[in-house]
Amino acid sequence: MLVMDLSCSMMVGDHAMPDSPMTMSRGAARAFVDRLAATDAPANRVGVALYADYAVREPDEAHPDGTRVTARQPDPLADPPWLPLTPVDDDLVDERIGGVCETSVPLACGVPHPSSATIGSRTNPGPALEQAVNELVASTEAAPDAFPAILFFTDGWPTSGGGPEAVEAAVDRAWDHGISVFPVLFANGGGDIPWTFDLTRGVPVAFAQVTKNHHDLPARFEAVARAVLAAPSE
Repeated sequence: MLVMDLSCSMMVGDHAMPDSPMTMSRGAARAFVDRLAATDAPANRVGVALYADYAVREPDEAHPDGTRVTARQPDPLADPPWLPLTPVDDDLVDERIGGVCETSVPLACGVPHPSSATIGSRTNPGPALEQAVNELVASTEAAPDAFPAILFFTDGWPTSGGGPEAVEAAVDRAWDHGISVFPVLFANGGGDIPWTFDLTRGVPVAFAQVTKNHHDLPARFEAVARAVLAAPSE
């Protein structure tokens, strides 16, 4: 599962420009998926959970697009992530990643993809991490020998919702279920490096990465994909 930051600090300048952090993070997600797709393992699956202030979308007739984002704690059954675990070569994967912060690309439910106008401007990764854990725990798509993992990408300290405690709770739940967590911090002025590294909980197979250069993101994401592919499964 890719848990991806959409907060406004990722949207500096024109976020559609080729050199923007948001564009580079889209490229990083594609590099991750491409690495999985390049293997001879057709059972590989990838899912995506996105966040800024909020990570859950539910119907709301009063909202212009018929939905609203909410900080409500996700329910394992009622609140699937933005993209459930899906075969890596499925067109929907590329569509969803390509739509990160591009509101012209609709979600599977037909509404526009979240942007700073609809998903908020602060950093609240807790619910998205919970969604990712829920998907990996509940999925019937995974093969018996699958290696479940979360790539958690953020550019700063959790400043909304449950804050760092919500992140830690979700990460602890992931590890309790045998889900490896690989944090990637784009340190563009925010974030706590020791805290980021501690999210791996000292498990040898997992590692954290920090960079101040958004051009590094594709290589950082691909490093996680390589580690996931090489990791021993249960």
